[in-house]
Amino acid sequence: MRRNRNLGTMSDIRRLNATQPDRQPIRKSHCQENRIAMSPPEIAIQADVGTMLRAMLDTLPRSTVQTAARIAKNREDRERFELGITISAPATPGRGVPYQDVLRSLGDVAGPETIIASDAGNFYAWISRYQRFSRPRTYVGPASGAMGYGLPAAIGAKLAQPGSPVISVSGDGGILMTISELETAVRHEANVVALVLDNSRHGTIRMHQERQHPGRVIGTELGSVDLAKVATGLGAAGYVVEDSRDLESTMRAALESGAPSLIQVLMDREQLSVERRLAT
Repeated sequence: MRRNRNLGTMSDIRRLNATQPDRQPIRKSHCQENRIAMSPPEIAIQADVGTMLRAMLDTLPRSTVQTAARIAKNREDRERFELGITISAPATPGRGVPYQDVLRSLGDVAGPETIIASDAGNFYAWISRYQRFSRPRTYVGPASGAMGYGLPAAIGAKLAQPGSPVISVSGDGGILMTISELETAVRHEANVVALVLDNSRHGTIRMHQERQHPGRVIGTELGSVDLAKVATGLGAAGYVVEDSRDLESTMRAALESGAPSLIQVLMDREQLSVERRLAT
């Protein structure tokens, strides 16, 4: 009987049993109850996963044509991944700050200990593609796409980890839903930095309108709001960035201010997503 040499979870085992009943998986668990929860195993092994894998590797062929091909494919995939997360210059320059420049500055300013809390919106795709995280528990984000999450999550993270720098990243639509929480941050001395990528519209919905109902734009344009002034009214520090050259220095000043801060970045409004610009 053939053995399946892939690693997986209990869900993978169920899928394998359903789709390839002739292949009998080897199930390993540190707990006896887990081993017999699904069905009596042909081979029952109770062991630490690291010890188990090292023992199995000692019994497998060290080098075959298949493994050499897989190593080459892994190398190609890694090179393609590294190329894909390299921030390039904007293909089409527009009015306002390009998203590429924001992510480049964020990467330069945010150290590995910095906690980043994101809101929901199209800007998130820029973070997921280009922002590098090297330590656990340094990213916080909404699982259900809930707008307004970023700033409150950042405040909670700062209260839980007061020694770590914390930056929230939001669009103007998302920050307007919970910007009042800056007063909470001021009152509790939770010195977070709220980075707001302001394109004066609900960008995600506008993207779907352009894709599915071109020429029928409704309810996605937002007015001009002086978010920095709102922040100062709530007791926080407020900054406005209109030029990419001011991004890094403003981020550093906010992080070093010792007070809750909001940075309003006036973005390139035509960039709807990582891959799509608004046709003009």
